[in-house]
Parts: sequence; C-alpha cells; structure tokens
Amino acid sequence: MNKQNDKYTELVNRIKATQVKISEPQKLTEKTMQAVEVLSQRKSHTILRIVSLTSSIAASFFIGLFVFEQFLPQNNAENRISEPIFIEKTTFTDLNALMQQKRERQKKQQTFNSIINKYKTLK
Repeated sequence: MNKQNDKYTELVNRIKATQVKISEPQKLTEKTMQAVEVLSQRKSHTILRIVSLTSSIAASFFIGLFVFEQFLPQNNAENRISEPIFIEKTTFTDLNALMQQKRERQKKQQTFNSIINKYKTLK
C-alpha cells in the first residue's frame, strides 16, 4: 500500500508542477462567457416552459369543466326561481283551493292504505 501511495503522490506532484500555457486567452474568455449566456438562456427557457405548461393545463381543466357542466342534468333552478313568483301571483282563494285539493289527496291515500292493510290482515 505504501508503494501505491508513493506513486500517487509523485503523480500528483508532477501534475502540479506542469505549467499550463493558454495559447489564446481572449478566446477562452469569450467561450466561457458564451457558455454562461447559454446557461442563463436555458434557465429562462425552462421558466417559460413551466409557465406555459401550467397555463395550458389550467386552460384545459377549465374547458373540460365547462363542457362537463353542459352535460349535467339541470337541477330545476328555473323552477326554484319561479316558485316565489307563482306564490305572489296567486290569490288567497287559489291557495285555499290548492290546500283543499291536497287534503282530498291525503284522504284518498289514507283510505287506500287502510284498504291495503285490511287486505293484508285477511291473508
């Protein structure tokens, strides 16, 4: 192991001792700056892509929601709106007539239920 460590240290020392000479330092600077610009442009493009993606997803969601609502059965909102108008337009005699009709239907239902109950007890 000691032999390998010595070889490694010797190699590192040789690399450190070697002087690097740049033939065209201006080109190196230009290329470095171009690489930095490309990276910054990529970041801005990435942000634009993320914003574009999220806005298109949101738009698709809202369009789907509106289309879905078109195919839902109506919950009689028109009837609920017209009920108070109907009550306002009716007169007291009309209301009495409606109440009387309701009582008659209830009586008929009670007699029908009593007949059914008698029939069930006879069996």
